[in-house]
Amino acid sequence: MTNGIAHGEAGAPVTVTLRGSDQEVWMEVHNLGPPIEEALLPHIFEAFRRGAAAPNATPGLGLGLFISQQIVAAHGGSIEVQSNGEDGTTVRVRWPRRNSPP
Repeated sequence: MTNGIAHGEAGAPVTVTLRGSDQEVWMEVHNLGPPIEEALLPHIFEAFRRGAAAPNATPGLGLGLFISQQIVAAHGGSIEVQSNGEDGTTVRVRWPRRNSPP
């Protein structure tokens, strides 16, 4: 969500959607604004990768999306990003739903 706010179009909403089924839970974070560079998309979840500096971005090491991907993977899920000038940027996360022991 922080990336959506920092890199999104000023004044435009950042939407967070959470849905689920018996087998999975999905979360999407969407923002409008300049797209992520196409050459960066295949590498966006790698450690120490940073895109273009955004006016609202805080300084960092480029570990946020890497750490997010590692946490999602540790829970058996997946994370992906789609970004283009028309639709904006959407990060989708999927987790398998597991039953908790009583």
